Amino acid sequence: MKDMQVKSLLRELISREDETSFSGWLLEQVKKSQKFDYVKKVKDSRGGLVIEAIKGEPQLIFLCHMDTVKASVGQKRGVHGDRYYGLGAKDMKGGIVSVLKAVLLASEMRNMGLIFYNGEESDRSGMKLLLEKFKYFPKLIVCPESRFVIGSGCKGLMVVSVEVRGIAAHTARPQQGLNSVEGAWELVEYIRSKCKLFKSKMLGHTLITPLFIISWPEFNLSGIVPDKCNMNLELRINSSRLTGDMVLSWVKEFCKLSGFKVEVKLIEEYPVTLIPKKDLLPLTEAINVAGEDVRWADVSLSGFNDGFLLFHKYQIPVVNFGPYGEGNHTANEWVSIRSVEKTAKVYSYLMQIMGK
Repeated sequence: MKDMQVKSLLRELISREDETSFSGWLLEQVKKSQKFDYVKKVKDSRGGLVIEAIKGEPQLIFLCHMDTVKASVGQKRGVHGDRYYGLGAKDMKGGIVSVLKAVLLASEMRNMGLIFYNGEESDRSGMKLLLEKFKYFPKLIVCPESRFVIGSGCKGLMVVSVEVRGIAAHTARPQQGLNSVEGAWELVEYIRSKCKLFKSKMLGHTLITPLFIISWPEFNLSGIVPDKCNMNLELRINSSRLTGDMVLSWVKEFCKLSGFKVEVKLIEEYPVTLIPKKDLLPLTEAINVAGEDVRWADVSLSGFNDGFLLFHKYQIPVVNFGPYGEGNHTANEWVSIRSVEKTAKVYSYLMQIMGK
């Protein structure tokens, strides 16, 4: 790792598209650096994977997820001007490169750690393992992914599985049935109308997205009004007062009003996060020392970061800050090479400030 610079580090990480190769390379490079008191890899039966590299008693931890989201069409790759394109370039391989670069630049490291984990983009398996095993008491945890702005919070996240049951009928006489697909959309609009009652200047509106919808008529025949429809809904929650139990109660209300029968299951529920700015002063100081402007992300637009769950369980400030880029989860995902360099510089100063 000693001779590697930003482009070669990006090339190494972006070329590794499977978890085994990616995690194996990270583990090897962190061990080779010889800058940590210990490096270990932990797995569990649920598929959770965590790599820890620890120096002293960490006051600062960089928390990095290793998984990516593959685009539905061909991925653009390679260097185009200042942009490095590739799978996970922005989310969050560019940020990981900034962390590795900062470690390379450090003449001396004290009281800091690196943690890599899997499952952030899917089943949270790595975070579930980390929440069980976490034994550190840092003053700050940095997740290295943003647009060179400080992300001090995010909306909550809720995923709901719904089965709507109607009444089958011939499509020539649809009025004799109860169309489950129409019922599903009516349910979405009913939940949306209820969510609008919750206001937040910082977090904006609650966002509702149907993730998928599958329907079929009885006996799976054409010409029949569908009597069953399955759907998953994702809600990006703007208020800690808006709970899963509340959404379940709205579904019951909808059934009474509409005549549809609905079975509903809460799959995921994670809270709203707002980190006090006073807890992030070491980061703002490091940005200033690096000669950069301190800019804050619009938390109403921030995606859910499961790293914030460490804040909710252990009351440790967690923040998003990483290099500029665009196109998360798309074929045109890219990260700015210059911004990766700038971010590494900020991290270097942050390590010095918090290692005192």
